[in-house]
Amino acid sequence: MPRPRLGLLRCLSILAVVAALGAPAEAGDITLFVTKARPGELWADGYGAALGSSSFRVVTFEAEVTRIPGELPETGMTSFTGAALLSPPLPLVTPYGGFGVGLYRQTQASGSDVGYLKAMIVGAKMTLGLVVVRADYRKLDLSGPPPFQITSRLTAGVGISF
Repeated sequence: MPRPRLGLLRCLSILAVVAALGAPAEAGDITLFVTKARPGELWADGYGAALGSSSFRVVTFEAEVTRIPGELPETGMTSFTGAALLSPPLPLVTPYGGFGVGLYRQTQASGSDVGYLKAMIVGAKMTLGLVVVRADYRKLDLSGPPPFQITSRLTAGVGISF
């Protein structure tokens, strides 16, 4: 019977050590939130939901859906964003920051416009047992020109950690 090559055994040993020493992955959280877009004269208060999953305790991947009604009748914006966030856990609060990309759809009585968005995100969250409380600021860049400009969003939410 042929003997396994030393290189293969060495690789498997290194992988086993790295797996044993690596930081455990944290599960994640689901958050419901309210949001206020700027410029404020164009947008009413919005709402949304986010699903975040942390890896190795310092990186969070997030998927978010947001609906922001417009101040004018029959106007609004729906967006879907995926984000990668640096999120080092501190004793009481976890600050986070990163970038997101996604799609948006603005509607008005005469039709709709679809485009992509880029987001720069900074915020913080606090986990108290199963409860997660978070707030963030998102600077937005919409492809276009969109029918209605939106430059940023402030968001506050509460959810559950799993």
